[in-house]
Amino acid sequence: MSTSMTPLLERLLRPANPGDEMTRRRTGAGAQQELEHLCRDLTLLFNATGLGAIYPLGRQPHVTHSVLNYGLGNLAGVVLSSIDTQKLESRIREIVLDFEPRILRYSVAVQLLPVTSCSASLNFLIEGEIRGLDALHAFRLESAWNTESGEVRVRPYGRPSAHG
Repeated sequence: MSTSMTPLLERLLRPANPGDEMTRRRTGAGAQQELEHLCRDLTLLFNATGLGAIYPLGRQPHVTHSVLNYGLGNLAGVVLSSIDTQKLESRIREIVLDFEPRILRYSVAVQLLPVTSCSASLNFLIEGEIRGLDALHAFRLESAWNTESGEVRVRPYGRPSAHG
C-alpha cells in the first residue's frame, strides 16, 4: 500500500523501523490486522466531533470534507425515535468515504440493523472492501451508537460485544 493511501493516524502509530511492515507482509498477519486497525480507526472517527456538528458549514463546502470536520458528532441524550436513520446512514457513509482512504469508495454500504425495544443504541452494518497490504479484503462491521453515553463501538459483524 502506498504511503499516500495509509491514514495519517496509522502512519503516526507505525514503528519507526520500515522492516516491520515487510515482516508483517511475509507472516500473513495482514487481513486480520487490517480489520483490527479498521475497527480501531472507525471507532475513533465515529467518536470524534467535527466542526459541522457545532457550526453550520453550508457556506464553506470545502471544510465539510476536510479534517476540520473529522467525526460525526455525539448522539448522547438523543431520543431514538427522533433520529432520521436514513439521514444518519447516509452521513456515516459520507464520513467513511471522506476519512478512510483504505476503503474502496464504490464498495461502501451502510444499513441500519433491527432495533431491539429495550436497547438505547442504534446498530449499523458497514460493508465494503479494504485495500490490504497484499490484496483487497471484504469486511462486514457493526457499529453500535449508544444514545445514552454517546459512545460508538465498532467490531466485526456477528462478533459478541466484549463490553456487555
